[in-house]
Amino acid sequence: MKPIVLSVVAIILSMFSIALYFFKFSPVEVNAIGYIGVIGAFITISITVLVGFQIYRAYEIKKDLNEFKTSLAEVELVKETLTKFENESRGTFHLIVGGIMAKDHLECADSFLNILESINYFLKSEYEKVDLVLEDLKDSILDLQPGFLMASTPKQTEEIIDGINKKAGIFEQEIAANKNYYTIRYRFEKIMKAYYGRMENCKNNIAVSHDERQNLKNI
Repeated sequence: MKPIVLSVVAIILSMFSIALYFFKFSPVEVNAIGYIGVIGAFITISITVLVGFQIYRAYEIKKDLNEFKTSLAEVELVKETLTKFENESRGTFHLIVGGIMAKDHLECADSFLNILESINYFLKSEYEKVDLVLEDLKDSILDLQPGFLMASTPKQTEEIIDGINKKAGIFEQEIAANKNYYTIRYRFEKIMKAYYGRMENCKNNIAVSHDERQNLKNI
C-alpha cells in the first residue's frame, strides 16, 4: 500500500462525513460535535495507518539493505577469487616459460627473469608453494654462464648485463612491495644477492664456481 492510496481513502472518508453533516440522511444524524469527533477519529486512524506503514517500510528498507550488503560481500568474494586465479595463472605461465627457456643457455637470463616475475604473481595469489619456485630461481642462476651474453666487447657485455639487472630490479621491487613478501624475505634476499654476484662474475668472464654452487645450495 502506498501513501497516496491512504490519502485518497482519508479524503473519501472525510467527504462522506461532510455529506452526512450537511444532508442529514435519516435516520443518521450528525451534529457539530459529532462531526468533529468523526473527523478526528478518521484523522487519528489515518495517522495510525500512515505511521504503521512507515514502520513497515523502514523494516523493508533495512531488510533490503542487509540483502544488498550480503550480495555486495558475495560479489567482492567472487572478485577476489577471480583475481587470485588470474595471478596464479600468470605465475604459472611465466614459470613454464622460464623452464622452457632454461633449456637454451643463450636464453638463461630470460629464464631467470620469467621465474622471478612468476614469484611476484604467486605472492599476489597467496600460492602456498612459493618455496618450490625459489628453488627454480636458484637453479636458473647457476645457468648464468659468461657464454650466454654473445657480446664481442667488454662494453657490450656490461651494457647487456646492466639491462638485465635493471629488469630484475623492477621485479624485485614489486615483490618486496607485496603484502606477503615477509614469507620469503629471508631466502629471497640471499638469492638475489647471489644473482647479482653471478652477473658481476659474468662481466668478468668467470664461470660458476664450486663455492657459488654450494652457497646457493645452502640458501
